[in-house]
Amino acid sequence: MIPFVILLLCIAILPLIHATEHRWEQNSTKLTVALVLGLPVAAEATVAAITAAGGTARAFACDITDHAAVAAAVAATEAALGPIGALVNNAGWDVFRLFKDSTPAELQQLADASLVDAIRVHAQWQQPSETTERDGVLPDGFFA
Repeated sequence: MIPFVILLLCIAILPLIHATEHRWEQNSTKLTVALVLGLPVAAEATVAAITAAGGTARAFACDITDHAAVAAAVAATEAALGPIGALVNNAGWDVFRLFKDSTPAELQQLADASLVDAIRVHAQWQQPSETTERDGVLPDGFFA
């Protein structure tokens, strides 16, 4: 409910503020705000559906560009659910334009989010532990 209220406030207020009025006209800005507010809600809805079906689930968010955040997410996941048996990397970043129109910096950020940061998550997950044995890697989250 609160993300929806925040979205409504953004729709009502941001076009009125001089510093944000032109930025708010861009659909990519509206999409970004909606995704940032909506993804945690979607994650919690997924957890609720899995729990309702008799499973065990938790949602953990982290910035995969931040090594400490990745380590904390792996530790929190294993503390709550036990050893991670599979890793799913569904991270990504993009700009909302044709690929051919992307700048070199945007292409580098795309590569970092899609590959480099995913490798960082995998490396953290593969850290040896006295109590954890790693089973396998899937191409796209953590599964305990």
